[in-house]
Amino acid sequence: MEITGKRKVAIVVLTLSAVVPALLVSGFVPELSIAPLYASIAAGVGGVIAGFIVIDRNMQRPWAAPLCGALVGLGALWVTIFYASFRDRIFSLELGVVAIVGAIPGLILFVLLTRR
Repeated sequence: MEITGKRKVAIVVLTLSAVVPALLVSGFVPELSIAPLYASIAAGVGGVIAGFIVIDRNMQRPWAAPLCGALVGLGALWVTIFYASFRDRIFSLELGVVAIVGAIPGLILFVLLTRR
């Protein structure tokens, strides 16, 4: 599967809507702390938007993209929050790996629902 321009935009949307709020909830930016509920809403909505971005006209079940996008966003958010709660410092590579681990269930569901 090639990472097209649309998928790159979706990745940026998911990163901004899931990883950044996770850091704010975890207290890495104390001046901008937000409640977990608002972070969950941001991650879910960002995931739905990313899902709509990746919809292709040849997709078997286009409704699966926003649904799985929300699951990807929420998974990335909560796994990152959990991981960050045990850390004093986090490197950017760690954030990427942790967010991908949290996104795996949604990505697997997306592949299963959209395969032909």
